[in-house]
Amino acid sequence: MLTFAEAAYESPSVIADTCRAEGFEVLYVEPVSQPGAPAHFLAFSPEAKTAVLAVRGTNTVGACG
Repeated sequence: MLTFAEAAYESPSVIADTCRAEGFEVLYVEPVSQPGAPAHFLAFSPEAKTAVLAVRGTNTVGACG
């Protein structure tokens, strides 16, 4: 699952490529973080019947609000 955690800090295209390589399809990406609303993405593997919600932490101390 570390792969998904690392992907949360990347662009939507990298997120999609990473998920595809792991057998997941991206359902939703919010690439912009704001105080109280972190960037995140939701992916699903139909084969494994598993969903992943990856939430990005802060990039900087200033983002903590």
